Amino acid sequence: MKILVMGGTRFVGKSLVSKLLNQNHDIDIFTRGNKSNPDNTNLIKGDRNDIECILKLKNKKYDVIFDISGREVEQTKLLIENLDDSFDRYVYVSSAGVYKDNYELPLSEESPLDTNSRHKGKFETENWLVEKKIPFTSFRPTYIYGPGNYNKIENWFFERLFHLKTIPIPADGSLITQLGHVSDLSDVMIKCLDFEKSKNSILYAVASRSAHKAKKFASKHSIPNFYSSYKDLFEDKDVDIIYNPLPNHLHLKSTIEAINNFKHVLLEKPITLKAEEVDKLIITSKKNKVMIQEATMMRFHPQTEYVKKMIKDKKIGKVHYISAIFSITNLNYNDIRYKYSKGGGALYDLGSYCTSFARGVLGMEPIKVFANQGITKGKGKVDQIFSGFLEFKDNIEMQFHCSMRSFPHENVTIIGDKGVLTLDLPYCNLPGETGKVDFISESKIKKIDKTAFGDSMRKNFSSISFDEDAYDYQVESVVSTIIDNKKQNLSLEDSKKNIKTILALIKSSKINKIVKL
Repeated sequence: MKILVMGGTRFVGKSLVSKLLNQNHDIDIFTRGNKSNPDNTNLIKGDRNDIECILKLKNKKYDVIFDISGREVEQTKLLIENLDDSFDRYVYVSSAGVYKDNYELPLSEESPLDTNSRHKGKFETENWLVEKKIPFTSFRPTYIYGPGNYNKIENWFFERLFHLKTIPIPADGSLITQLGHVSDLSDVMIKCLDFEKSKNSILYAVASRSAHKAKKFASKHSIPNFYSSYKDLFEDKDVDIIYNPLPNHLHLKSTIEAINNFKHVLLEKPITLKAEEVDKLIITSKKNKVMIQEATMMRFHPQTEYVKKMIKDKKIGKVHYISAIFSITNLNYNDIRYKYSKGGGALYDLGSYCTSFARGVLGMEPIKVFANQGITKGKGKVDQIFSGFLEFKDNIEMQFHCSMRSFPHENVTIIGDKGVLTLDLPYCNLPGETGKVDFISESKIKKIDKTAFGDSMRKNFSSISFDEDAYDYQVESVVSTIIDNKKQNLSLEDSKKNIKTILALIKSSKINKIVKL
């Protein structure tokens, strides 16, 4: 990320910058220049209260701004109003000093504030950010200690502890003072980069049939609201978009309920279990003027777009064959994926990715399919493994295999008459994972003897990596589509065609014959 740090040469800022550098971020530091600038950072020297100095930042683009030095609302106004929206997220360091004296912990956003506090400029800044609808995260740290602290009072405090001397306690001694280490504060600030990558959305609420589970999940992930029924979530007027990951057989009913409450829906794949159910979603969503988007996350990812463009630009020539594998290890027969009545099985859970990917990058639909499945014995009787063959126009063939009983693996190979594309993480670019696309072209065959074709002399090998989180791209694409009224990245008609392909494969596996679409 390209990051601007307002004040990054002392204490908290110094610790934060060090950790950001360890993650290989590109960092600009705006400071008065009284302290030495950390290595491998770009120094922008100036006074943040001086408009001429702030204008040095104009026309620069940042993913995130960390504001360590802001104390008054006018300082933040001056900065943001002159950046022309050239940043995605603003991270502000406030203070626990904005609260009134409180005898109960933990403090929260609902705890009373002290309008006469010496830190009142901090919460005035927060209020202004909220008012202007600027995407921001605010941290209200308590008493921070650690290496590089310039606060002499802290030195005095710990010196007395070390020498076993008494510590004077303010007021009547009943107030609680919490301590926090500067390294821990820096870690938490950096974590918000992963949690809030979407600049246009906020994780607002979670619902479960169990109030206990909903509360526990909300607490763990810092979600401000939770509900013990989906109905209450759907009826919350402050909710704009619902993410629906319910079991496959509940997709239709729950989504209809959500869109009848005028909510947009990001709906897990497979979108439904029947093609006619998608038609119901199309009709109801148009009636209520809301969007439904299938959550097939790899269709939103830059890696998939790259492969699609390589095929379109004929970088590998005419495509002849696609091979796809998606396997996991799941031998828990009580898992919902082993319940046939609830839409379980390897094809719905894993194979749907394979078919959607091939259809998406080729930009066409299969004309016939053939399939075979391995059914689990006993409870469930779902397809634990599934192998399918798809034929597209122009003699393009695709073969895929998915399994719930194999070593976890995913791979796609696309072979043309002039080259080969290989993807080692085609479906699940998750946080901390790096996908890769290898490109091989102009291979030649070297004859060894009469019985072998020989080794390939491969030329023009290249590789490109993608470390973006597919889920982030999915959410951002959906939100941007709604806000900007753009055409959907993945239409309901596309999702319907994928369901038709899956149903044709199921039919083929049962009758052991080729099925035409």
